[in-house]
Amino acid sequence: TCRRYSLNLAVSTLDATRFRHLVPDARFSVIENGVDCSYFTPQTDGEKRQRVIFVGSLSWYPNRDGIAYFCREVWPLVRRRFPQAEFQVIGKGATSELLALATPDSGITFLGFVEDVREYVSQARVFVCPLRDGGGTRLKILDAFAQGIPVVATAIGAEGLDVADGEHLLLADTHDSFADAVIQLLVDENRAAALSKRARELVEQSYSYDVVGERLNELYRQLVFEKRN
Repeated sequence: TCRRYSLNLAVSTLDATRFRHLVPDARFSVIENGVDCSYFTPQTDGEKRQRVIFVGSLSWYPNRDGIAYFCREVWPLVRRRFPQAEFQVIGKGATSELLALATPDSGITFLGFVEDVREYVSQARVFVCPLRDGGGTRLKILDAFAQGIPVVATAIGAEGLDVADGEHLLLADTHDSFADAVIQLLVDENRAAALSKRARELVEQSYSYDVVGERLNELYRQLVFEKRN
C-alpha cells in the first residue's frame, strides 16, 4: 500500500526507519504528533496532594498491561514511602481484573472516561507512563508536558519522542527504579519543577500544533511543487 502514495508519514523517526526497512522503495517523512499548547497549560493554583496519575484508554492492551504492572509491582513501593499517596487512572475500558487492584487500602482509583482531563492532571504531582509494549508516540506524555506535570516513563513509553532522561522526564525500566523516580519527584519539588519547565519548553518549540502544522504545510507545498514540475 505504501508504494501507491507519493509520500507516507510516520509520527517518529524510529517508526519511519522501521517502515523504510519494511518497504525500502517507498518514500517516508516524519510529522510528529502535536499538542495544543493553548488548551493544555500549566496550572499553579492550589497545593497539590501526593497524587500520581495516568491517562489513556484501557481498551488498548499496552495501556492495560502497563497499568496492571504499575499497580502490582511499582505502586506498593511508592505507598511504602508515602502511605497516603493516591494513584488515579483515567480512561475507559478497565477490565474486572484491573478494577480488582483498586482495593480500599490501595490508594488506587479508576475514574473511567472523563470529559475534561485537565482538571485531574493539573492536581497531580506526577504523571506516569509505565508501558512495556506499543508503537508510535504517546500523546499522553506530550499533554502532560504541556500542562507542566513531571513525567516518569519506561523507555518504551517515551519511545519516538525527542526527550532526554533527567532533562525532560525520568526514565525507568524496573519496578524499583520506577518507584524511586516517582518518589524522587514527590519529595523534590525543585527537581519536579525544573523537569516540568524544560518539558513545557520542548513541546512549545517542537510539538505545538503551530510548529507541527507548519511542517505539514511545507511537505504539502513540496509535493505540489514536485507534481507541477
